[in-house]
Amino acid sequence: RITTIPNGIHIDRYAATDAAKARFRTELGLSPRQPVVGAIGRLEPVKGHTHLLAAAQLVCTRYPDAVFVLAGQGPLRDSLEQQADALGIGRNVRFLGYRDDVATVLAGLDIFVLPSLSEGLPLSLLEAMAAGKPVVASNVGGIPEVIRDGDNGFLAQPATPVDFADCILTLLADPSRARLLAGNARELVSARFGMAAMVGAYENLYRQLLLRH
Repeated sequence: RITTIPNGIHIDRYAATDAAKARFRTELGLSPRQPVVGAIGRLEPVKGHTHLLAAAQLVCTRYPDAVFVLAGQGPLRDSLEQQADALGIGRNVRFLGYRDDVATVLAGLDIFVLPSLSEGLPLSLLEAMAAGKPVVASNVGGIPEVIRDGDNGFLAQPATPVDFADCILTLLADPSRARLLAGNARELVSARFGMAAMVGAYENLYRQLLLRH
């Protein structure tokens, strides 16, 4: 009585290019070699940004020039900015506000992080995978249906900064593994979560219902 049809995205729209990466980093005044970790989503409690900032502090002790970018607007922006300053990483964190050029933001990242405390199947995760970015995401909701831990990304326990930091540090220390996970992620999302696959699933469902009646 219930049929699940997963979200679909325009895969090619998020293909990262060197030009887009350079443009984004130039905008933020970052060098090509600086590690850039990013999250995209509204700045509200359920998205877990406060735990990401705690993880960022741990990462920055190993990589002092690392930059964490948070794209999105929301009621927690002021408190998150204060938290970053209190943690001593104010210069390492960039709050981008609302962005309508998600593909450009993703192109500029080395790692995409999704620290949510609760999720369904977030589009931002699929978009990051389509962009060929290694992913560290909370082990909640529908995320484990997409991310196979250690194969096409890393799953971290929600609200556990140490776990997120360990995963991020692993990817920064091993670029070849990061590329492998990112490639596997793009293959999966291209095969299962493209717009054509979603539309086809709806079409098949309607055909089946019509045949019954």
